[in-house]
Amino acid sequence: MNRVSVVFVFVLLLTSVDAAQAISAAAGPGVMIIETHVTQDFQGVDEYELVVHNTDIIPLQVHFTLEGDINNTHIVDVEFGDNDFSLQPNKRQTIPVAFSAKVAGTYHGKILSLFSGVQESDDRTGADVGFAAATKVTINVYGERPEGRVTDVRVSDTEINEPMSIFVEFENRGGVAASPMFSATILKNGEVVDTVSAPGTAILPQEVGVLNVTWDSTGQGTGNYTADLEVKLGDDVLYDNGHNFSIVLQLGSEPLQSATHVVTVRTPHDEIEKTPLTVYPCLIGFASAALLIFRKRSARGGGK
Repeated sequence: MNRVSVVFVFVLLLTSVDAAQAISAAAGPGVMIIETHVTQDFQGVDEYELVVHNTDIIPLQVHFTLEGDINNTHIVDVEFGDNDFSLQPNKRQTIPVAFSAKVAGTYHGKILSLFSGVQESDDRTGADVGFAAATKVTINVYGERPEGRVTDVRVSDTEINEPMSIFVEFENRGGVAASPMFSATILKNGEVVDTVSAPGTAILPQEVGVLNVTWDSTGQGTGNYTADLEVKLGDDVLYDNGHNFSIVLQLGSEPLQSATHVVTVRTPHDEIEKTPLTVYPCLIGFASAALLIFRKRSARGGGK
């Protein structure tokens, strides 16, 4: 009777060791501290790496779940590069993890790396055994909003059936990347002819970028047109102004002047600056004639 009891205990010990081997794995780093910010569209995306290690002698199935604040999709979205895969014995795998923050604040949570045995034969009973390794996550989300201004606008005449490019210079004066949206509505005689827009272009903090839209004037006749330009940063309209231009048969040899708005750094040439070449000769002629009449009258008065 005693011999049977000893053998039974020995079998239990072997089973315990076998089950323990089926869940020996690790995940790291143990702590993730993420510093991010919400940008123009109120989402800041940062990518980190999570390393999992199968320290067992059998393949393990790996799956990730979330706990705490990071499991709240109203605050942050978490996306794994792969979230259900098999890891061979004594192998490591690096999984990219993208965090998309939506609301400013400090958030805490855990990434649980779940390991379960993969049954390969009838004599292996590890398929129902699971093990979880926790990685703590702290996300500091800063709510700085982008800011900037339009510093220059260039609208020029174009030849008939030729594309016309419109340029807007934007200065990012904030501490985060800014992606202003630029659109142009083309009008002739007050009626809308066409609308064109530029895709959002990220401009780094404290840098100046150029936004560009090209309008195809094919099929449009010669004449005077207006380009109503709008530049938006999020919901804020930074620039909204109309600029006149012409479609001509052939551009002259004289370089065309930039047409800019009064609130920008570069201001347009006003009419006073353009007229000296034509006004000054007339003024000199009037002055000479007046001087001659004055001398004649003085000579007559002296004769009397």
